Amino acid sequence: MSEVLIRLFETSNTYAEAKARIGYLSTMEVWEPSFSKRIKAATEQNDQIKDSFGVAERVANLIKRRAAESESSK
Repeated sequence: MSEVLIRLFETSNTYAEAKARIGYLSTMEVWEPSFSKRIKAATEQNDQIKDSFGVAERVANLIKRRAAESESSK
């Protein structure tokens, strides 16, 4: 399921999709190490994500949060 949500985010076709989908990503319980790189790349490459108000910031915050969680679980 996590892979599907990441792929949907990467292929967001509208600002509304990008906003809704980053919300789903924020609540995912399973987080693979590659997901952070993928959503960062999507933010840089997909204008619907990059230009959707607040989404790029939410992506950056999510990546930071997941990195901190990963560090604390070691």
